[in-house]
Amino acid sequence: MATYEVTGPDGELYEFDGPDDATEKQLYAYVNSTFGTEQPESHYAGRGTTGGDPQYESEDTDVVRDVADVATGLVSGTAKAAGAIVGLGSLVPGLHYIADPLSAWLQKGGEAIDEALLSDRQQEINQELSTRLQAAAGELGPDASYGDYFDAMVSQGGEI
Repeated sequence: MATYEVTGPDGELYEFDGPDDATEKQLYAYVNSTFGTEQPESHYAGRGTTGGDPQYESEDTDVVRDVADVATGLVSGTAKAAGAIVGLGSLVPGLHYIADPLSAWLQKGGEAIDEALLSDRQQEINQELSTRLQAAAGELGPDASYGDYFDAMVSQGGEI
């Protein structure tokens, strides 16, 4: 048995025990039937679970693959960070002719490294994180702090 924490559409956090192999669909159905929060399943989009393993389509990776993913993230992250820094050159009149294409090239290079070298599992994790960040950004205003984004992700079922 695993302990699950699922944030319902009403914003309440429900904690309960369930089978280790429960799917997200089963968990949400249980929350709806047990806690009386009948909502369409699409209302739960982008909401995760904690306490059990998320249901990924790809197989779990071994330690060697995990280390390779970390190294890949360092290389691609460096390229993306360099692109972001070069992109600041757009603020200097006339320099944007050079800075913008170079920044875009570095960003696309970092993304290409991720696509080519990251494991399927890590790409799924990255996609899930991106979905959660987008959901959090949609709920918060332009003056939100990093802490507000973190809290919003956790309230949607994100891991700490």
